[in-house]
Amino acid sequence: MSDDDRAPGPEPAPVRPPMPALRGSPSTGNIVGGVFLIGCGLCLLLAGGSCTVLLVMLMTQPNSGSNGTELGLPVAVLIVGLVALVIGIRLVTKRSGG
Repeated sequence: MSDDDRAPGPEPAPVRPPMPALRGSPSTGNIVGGVFLIGCGLCLLLAGGSCTVLLVMLMTQPNSGSNGTELGLPVAVLIVGLVALVIGIRLVTKRSGG
């Protein structure tokens, strides 16, 4: 039996090339995550900032009896809020592709 005597087989299915990603547009997941981080970052930034300002005002009052050790937590919340805000903005404005 030669190669010419064989019955033709089914033709292979055509393979479509993958769709290229749109350059310059962030993915949907990045947008949703970025908006969430921006919202949480703003809340933490405002809460930490207002508590920090309030504690600094109380510490500047005469006879306050405060030495500043309780200022650590509000400042930490302020910094976490700022970091979350920056990461959220980077996620939303991040460009995909080369």
